[in-house]
Amino acid sequence: MAPNIGNPEFRNEDPYSNMPYPDAGFRLLSLFRYWNMIEYFFPYKPLIKENWNDVLREFVPRFVEAKDEAAYQLAALELIARVKDTHATLQNPGKALEAHWGNRYSAAELSYVEGKPVVIDFFNPSLATRTTTSRTPASG
Repeated sequence: MAPNIGNPEFRNEDPYSNMPYPDAGFRLLSLFRYWNMIEYFFPYKPLIKENWNDVLREFVPRFVEAKDEAAYQLAALELIARVKDTHATLQNPGKALEAHWGNRYSAAELSYVEGKPVVIDFFNPSLATRTTTSRTPASG
């Protein structure tokens, strides 16, 4: 376990860091590794509202059939999302997801008030004047 933190360290696992789009066998290995980390080490596993064994069965074909790096990474992100842990993500996903989603993001930070999106801040204040307009709502 990591000193002063208590998180498990998987020092004996090869990270295969030079394989952004590994073959089907290594994609399955990544699925099984992640599934096992959650199964045996995730302290909030009881809060996952679905059967974790069923999640594994669902993702085996998705990891095997991922046709390219973006499909593989999207499947991995969907798996990560199933544990609902905002600390979990892909490290250094590369250009595949950027090509899939683009590399731009909203200048405005939104929150929901009474079920409607409201601008509460700007990630870069200098973009605020370029983002807002003085339009009036259309009547009708």
